[in-house]
Amino acid sequence: MNKPVNLFSKIVSTLFVPPIVTTLIMLAVIYYETNNPGQNYLKLVHTFTFGFIAPLVYFFILRKLRIVNDNDASNKTERFYPYLGGSIICLFASAISYYYFDLSLYTVCWVNYFSIYLLLLLINNWWKISSHTTNLAVAIPILISINSEYVYVFVLLLIILSFARLVLKAHTIPQVIGGALFGIIITIVNFEILL
Repeated sequence: MNKPVNLFSKIVSTLFVPPIVTTLIMLAVIYYETNNPGQNYLKLVHTFTFGFIAPLVYFFILRKLRIVNDNDASNKTERFYPYLGGSIICLFASAISYYYFDLSLYTVCWVNYFSIYLLLLLINNWWKISSHTTNLAVAIPILISINSEYVYVFVLLLIILSFARLVLKAHTIPQVIGGALFGIIITIVNFEILL
């Protein structure tokens, strides 16, 4: 592939790392779900703490300790600790969200992320699934459930991100498609059970 396509793919993959995607999705849920300014403020702090800051700090610690050798955690065995940390962070986020906001859509989204990271932790033992496409695909059923017109934007972003991950040879076609389907299916199942 040529250099501009590789550069574009690196930019897309960096912009759509799971913590950024999680934060964007949760911001959309906050916008559509709550009219209470006090709750919105708490949800914003909660989202940035558990969706963005905690995962990035945790990942940087893993990098510093050389538990993870590159930003993509390319080696399948290196993904154990990021998925374990993601599960624990989302478990805390779910518990705190339930305490303050009951079983709202916002809380269900955090429970969904917890279950996805936990399942990714298990799946990773046999297969290197794309967590980038998994996390972005989660947006599709969530945005459909809140009747957002932006669902088409996220479908297009998912296609672009999938292409980028393939160009960078970070994943195979089945890993990218499997990640997207996994994110959509698990989210639908969780929503059917919890909402």
